[in-house]
Amino acid sequence: MALPLRLLLIIVPILTLVFIVYRIKKAKMKAEDAAFWICFSAALVIIGIFPIMATTISNLLGFESAANFVFLVIIALLLYKLFSLSTKVSLMEHKLQIAIQDKIVSKKIQDEEDGKNDKT
Repeated sequence: MALPLRLLLIIVPILTLVFIVYRIKKAKMKAEDAAFWICFSAALVIIGIFPIMATTISNLLGFESAANFVFLVIIALLLYKLFSLSTKVSLMEHKLQIAIQDKIVSKKIQDEEDGKNDKT
């Protein structure tokens, strides 16, 4: 694996870890999300420090170079995270829609009760 890629696999995850710790301290990130990024960053640092692991696995799986294997793994993990976040957003949108509908129905019932009380 080329030295620039190894350095990239070490430096960027370390900067990511620093950013994650900052976000956690500011209470702007859930532990579940932080755990994913910490593990992801740690794996990249390990691959950067010990490239023989990526080379061995890539050779066993038939990749032409370890860099192709590393990029495929990174893309696959990020696609998984994207799918996971899309699922969470869809669920939150559904819950928000139900909450809004409940609020509208409650307001309508309250308005009708207020109208009946004013007439008597």
